[in-house]
Amino acid sequence: MRIVISGFNNDETFIKKLEQNNFKVTETVEKDTDFLLTNKPIDDIKIMSSKIKHTIAKNLPIVCYTNLEDLKSINLKELRDNHYRK
Repeated sequence: MRIVISGFNNDETFIKKLEQNNFKVTETVEKDTDFLLTNKPIDDIKIMSSKIKHTIAKNLPIVCYTNLEDLKSINLKELRDNHYRK
């Protein structure tokens, strides 16, 4: 899965862990981005990064990271189907 992360301060250890679990971490939100991963719920974020703003503008899902096992079990089709698309 191609994901963008926000709020993890470019933590190389975390990025490496994601990549070892078949996530392709990219810096920019593109049309082939599957979702944006944040370190806190979107409602708790006071200042939104440009990555979050682009994700919202492109109407892509935003997922809050809780743990790697939950992340690995994400059903991308279900995530997309349950996400409101304009």
